[in-house]
Amino acid sequence: MLRLRLLAAAGVMPAACCLVLLVVASPAQADKWKPVDCSLTPDVPECSVEVGTPPSTGDGNSGGEHNGGSNTGGGSGGEHEGADGCRYIVIGRDDPPAGAPQPGAWYSRHCINDGGASERLPVWIADAQSPDPAVLARSAISRLDLPVPAIRANPAPPAAQLLNVPTWLWLEGPSYRARSATASVPGLSVTATASPSKVRWSTGDGASFTCSGAGTPWRAGMDPAVASSCSHTYKVPSNGQPGGVYEVRATVTWEIGWDGGGTSGSVDPVTTTATVPLRVQRSSALNGAG
Repeated sequence: MLRLRLLAAAGVMPAACCLVLLVVASPAQADKWKPVDCSLTPDVPECSVEVGTPPSTGDGNSGGEHNGGSNTGGGSGGEHEGADGCRYIVIGRDDPPAGAPQPGAWYSRHCINDGGASERLPVWIADAQSPDPAVLARSAISRLDLPVPAIRANPAPPAAQLLNVPTWLWLEGPSYRARSATASVPGLSVTATASPSKVRWSTGDGASFTCSGAGTPWRAGMDPAVASSCSHTYKVPSNGQPGGVYEVRATVTWEIGWDGGGTSGSVDPVTTTATVPLRVQRSSALNGAG
């Protein structure tokens, strides 16, 4: 009868761990892969099998050497140090046993007992199940740090805007740029990107409009009488409003997508909003003329 001895260092195996053991003959036999009938020869060393929870197989690839959780390189064989102090070495991924969970790999287990090396029998260990990229995408999206719109106007507040003269409105560059964030687990990374697509302006006097970009910044030497790509001309002064100002609101719409794990997707857009007070008055030239 096959004797199973649970590894004390491994403890109880978690439900997520799947092991399939293949008992093989010792190297002394002509064909080391010839199965041993433990019902007939239960006392041979090959029929004493230890069952435990091996270390994570990392990213599911056979390449790389893992020692204490670190990845130090690539290669055709993966090497892992388990919690039981033994080393698990990938020896192949072909010919999994019937009914074994896949993907996975054959591992040989190497331990040091009583000062001597002991090589244990190969075991088939299923790769850790990779998380759904869409689930990881939600984590990446939650890490997006979307800025508050930085509203700018010409003339620059607290200077007053003038009636019948276009007020240039725009957002400062850094507050209207794509942002990204990445969430990772061993073997999988997903990056979420938020891109600004439009700005909805409410000027406080009942008008509103949408600009497809951040707007055109005012620069010295530009003609203030010419409307910009995103401007508004006030017709009524703000002295009758609360505080004597119009509240100007900018709402940015962000399109959010993600990519990773060989797939991609998107979520519903989100918005960010900011307000600034603008004082609007008649020009002194108009007042003097009228």
